[in-house]
Amino acid sequence: MSPRPWQRFVRALAPALCALGLSAPHAAAGTALAISPPGAVDTRGPRFTLLAPEPGAILIGGESVTLRWSLEDPYLPAGQAGQAPLGLSFHVDGALVHADSLSLAAGIGQPPSFAYFWLVPSLPTENCRWTLTLADAFGNLGTIESEPHRIATDESPADALAPAALSLAPNWPNPFNPATRLRFGLPRAGSPRLTIHDVQGRELARLWDGPHPAGWLELEWRPQALASGVYFARLVLDGEQLTRKLVLLK
Repeated sequence: MSPRPWQRFVRALAPALCALGLSAPHAAAGTALAISPPGAVDTRGPRFTLLAPEPGAILIGGESVTLRWSLEDPYLPAGQAGQAPLGLSFHVDGALVHADSLSLAAGIGQPPSFAYFWLVPSLPTENCRWTLTLADAFGNLGTIESEPHRIATDESPADALAPAALSLAPNWPNPFNPATRLRFGLPRAGSPRLTIHDVQGRELARLWDGPHPAGWLELEWRPQALASGVYFARLVLDGEQLTRKLVLLK
C-alpha cells in the first residue's frame, strides 16, 4: 500500500524538525496525528548584573580594584570549566588596554557571582569602561558594559578637579572593621556637613561641618562602641542631600 499524501509530507518534514531539536509528528490511534511537544529553545543571552565598583567610582592608577558581578542563564555551556568561555575587556577612551577570559568555575552562589582583581593602569582619563561577554549553550550572546570610571594618577589626582555636582563616593572598605574611609566632592566652595546615622535616623557622628573649597576631601570613620549593623553616611550642602549605606561587621 502506497503512503498517503500526509504520510509523505511528515516523512519529508522529519529531517528539518530533527535539525531544530523537535520531534516529528507520528500517527496515533485511528487517523489523528499526535505531535510531540517541542524541546526548550532559548533565544535570550546570559544576563549580567554589575556589583562593584559602583557606577562612577574613581579608580586609582597603579592600584588594584576588585570587580564583582553576577551571572544568570539556565543554559550555560556544560563541561566548560577550565575552558575560559567568559570574556572580559577594559577600554580607556575607547582603546582596548586589557583583555582576559575566565572560567565559569569561578562562580559561587545562586545566581553565581564572580570576582576579578585588576591592576588599574596609570592612564589619567574620565572614560574607563569594562565589558563582559558570554555565549550560552544555544549560541545566544550576552554582554554588558560598565558606566564610565575616572582613573586618577599622580599627574591627575582625584582631588585636583572639582566634580560637576555634589558627590559622595562609596566608602572603602565596605563592609568594614574597624574603620572605613569616605570621600566627598564639592562643585563649588561651601559649608558641607557629613554625618553618620543609624537605621532610625539618629545622628551618631559628625565627620565634617564647616567651610571647604571646591574639590574633594577624604575622611575616616572609626566606630569603636557600635555593634555590627547597617549605618548611613549623609552629606548635606545648601539643601541638597546624598546618602551612602555603610556595613559594619565585627
